Amino acid sequence: MRLKAREILAQFRRDGFIAPESESAAEFGVWDRLTPGRVLLTALQLELNDRRTEGHSPERIATDLGHEEAVSVITGLLGDVAALRHADQRGALAPSAVLTLLGAVIEAEGYTQAEVDELLGFAEEAVRAALRGPASGPWDAGSPGVPEGEYTDLGGLRVPDRPDIELKFVGDRSGADGVLAVTVVHGRTALQLQAYHRTPSRSWDTVRADLLAKLSRDGASVREWAGPAGVELRADVPVVRRDGTPATMHSRFLGFDGPGWLLRGVVTGAGAAPDSTDDWPYEFFGNTVVVPEFSGPAESRSVERDTIPLRIP
Repeated sequence: MRLKAREILAQFRRDGFIAPESESAAEFGVWDRLTPGRVLLTALQLELNDRRTEGHSPERIATDLGHEEAVSVITGLLGDVAALRHADQRGALAPSAVLTLLGAVIEAEGYTQAEVDELLGFAEEAVRAALRGPASGPWDAGSPGVPEGEYTDLGGLRVPDRPDIELKFVGDRSGADGVLAVTVVHGRTALQLQAYHRTPSRSWDTVRADLLAKLSRDGASVREWAGPAGVELRADVPVVRRDGTPATMHSRFLGFDGPGWLLRGVVTGAGAAPDSTDDWPYEFFGNTVVVPEFSGPAESRSVERDTIPLRIP
């Protein structure tokens, strides 16, 4: 597929426009299977992500590529879901726009044909991996694919047992003898995990929409973002320090729908900063195992819960 993508890219760079036969062969807009168009778009995303990792903003990337008007497209391809929708509605994600930006990257980097072929090869493998589905979880305890390793048993959750983390537990507000959430602290980053029984009206899509509305009502700046764990929310929440001065707390809300359950994660601290590229919270979230049948302390089992309870190990 990368060979066909190479032909389409070469035709566009040679002629300055995408020929009808190339556009037809690319199958732009078909994202549920491996196509040359998806390989080309993924190649562009890989290059843009490299620049973001180096600390470049979408504005700087657009300027460096000589396409200042492409900021919204670049922002969207880096993960901002709203920006991507807006760019698509404006037609800014047309095949010629994608190929123009990819050609600008190649020119800016001075890539040889061999290096372009290597980039398209990486992109094809990335697409194949995405179509296979996530290589990690979160996992259901009954799944045969749960990775081997040491886990800490928290009842409704099993989390990777690592020496560089600290576990803090959130109590059950009903007063029952149990805990409903755990906060995993790693350096200056915290990840709070909480699992729920999933219903037709409670999925990550519905919970995320409710969270977005609530955070917006509370004055937060919040946006949907396509991150390593899927679509998440990134929020900048206005807070007041103890000394009375205003500040902003950065948070990332992750979610995953499992078989009959929903796992939610909230990232705060350094790992939630806008410029953070720390993969630790996503890796830990993806390696968490949910045990939906765990019912908690005997005295609270008669109370119907939405939340899958935990226990202190």
